[in-house]
Amino acid sequence: MALGYGADPRMAGLLDFILSKQVQSGKWAMECHYTEKTWGNYGKLGQVNKWVSLLALRALKALTRDPSPVL
Repeated sequence: MALGYGADPRMAGLLDFILSKQVQSGKWAMECHYTEKTWGNYGKLGQVNKWVSLLALRALKALTRDPSPVL
């Protein structure tokens, strides 16, 4: 991923895990709140959430990026 650990074998199941959380519409739903750690309201539990979807898509992009340099 961003820190260069995308090829780490311990990350192998992460791609499947993220994809397993994707809902029918192709987005991701909020599964938990961190009310003690944030000041804002980021949506309702169980509903599709743009912020969760953004983070999931960014993680998928980083996991599927080819780390080899283009020559």
